Amino acid sequence: MRLGQIINTDDAMKLLNHYYEVPNDLDIEYSSVFVKRAMILFDVYKNWKKDDLNAFVTLFKELQWTSEDQMEVLRRASNCRRMEVLEIFVNLVEIVLGRTRSDSNVNEKIDECCSQWLSRTVNMIKESHKHVRNNTQNNVCMTYRQLSIIYPIIADRPKVKNGLLKFVEEEIDHYGDELIYVAARDIGNLSGKDIEASFRKILRRRLAQPSCRADDILLKKIRLICGCDGKQIRVPNG
Repeated sequence: MRLGQIINTDDAMKLLNHYYEVPNDLDIEYSSVFVKRAMILFDVYKNWKKDDLNAFVTLFKELQWTSEDQMEVLRRASNCRRMEVLEIFVNLVEIVLGRTRSDSNVNEKIDECCSQWLSRTVNMIKESHKHVRNNTQNNVCMTYRQLSIIYPIIADRPKVKNGLLKFVEEEIDHYGDELIYVAARDIGNLSGKDIEASFRKILRRRLAQPSCRADDILLKKIRLICGCDGKQIRVPNG
């Protein structure tokens, strides 16, 4: 009870400092008290300072969290409408995956949180650029770029990885041909063989669409892919 009163703060930096002040030889279980306080202060609707968010990530890594509490943190972070919180989600899920076996049933819940995070992040970025004058953002590239941020930590987790790839492919299917063909120049620079394979699958499907003016349309598609604006076709890296 006394410890709970001492660490009664809404500041993650102060809570982390209190944690570091606990003597190593303290003969009581105290991690759960800090976890309880950390859960209370993790209000995803408030304005967060970068140092406080970093302190929370450290608490998330060093304290002994239950599986239920970990998933609640991921759920809150993935559903947040503040970019600063969405940006730490990848750090949080990396910590959870490091503690979770690849065949664990928890992976389904992690998959759901990752899909929610990707959907929320993509929609937030699209919304922020909607009213920007001379907006040149390609949403196809942006969506795959967000996937590439989380890809390195889920590449060896088939359930999570396949769920995110499916989400991205369904998202990209809503876009017109031109955005997809133009995106080919940039997506090849993203890391991850599964990302490249996913985009190639979409590209092949679009290129295979029937047309009564197949030759002219194919040339137009090739020019878009190669970034050519004249009659000559320049093949990148050719």
